[in-house]
Amino acid sequence: MKGSGSKLIYIIVGAAVAVILFSISNFKNIIKLKEDENYYREKIAMLEERNATLKQNLEWIKTKEDYVKFIARQRMGLVEPGEIKFYLKEEK
Repeated sequence: MKGSGSKLIYIIVGAAVAVILFSISNFKNIIKLKEDENYYREKIAMLEERNATLKQNLEWIKTKEDYVKFIARQRMGLVEPGEIKFYLKEEK
């Protein structure tokens, strides 16, 4: 009888250790998933903000009659006849 009682204790201890190890592994997975969730929530917020900005720009483009002229002036530095463009030199 004494031998079967010690076997039972070993089985119980082994099962408890297995449950603890399994729980630790799951706990680590839960922490990782929470970190991933936070990362993706921040990413979604950033993308929603960017999307809102792009929608505003699109509406502005649709309503602006001289958008092409604006872009040409902004990106290529074009000026209207009679205008003078100034370039500021940065001091080093």
